Amino acid sequence: MEMPTPGPEHQWLQQLVGEWTFETECSMGPDQPPIKNAGRETVRSLGGFWTIGNGNSEDPPAVPGNRS
Repeated sequence: MEMPTPGPEHQWLQQLVGEWTFETECSMGPDQPPIKNAGRETVRSLGGFWTIGNGNSEDPPAVPGNRS
């Protein structure tokens, strides 16, 4: 059995492969200051058909009144 060839949609995914950093800012409510967060993600190709991303980030600061 012959393996299929990756199509255009699989080739598009290859642009995601690499080391990435990100920064976010989330609004927690109208009377709350925004919370900022940052992290890194490593994306690798799996056989040219899929991508796998592994990421990590800082723990966001505690929000007063949050019970989690």
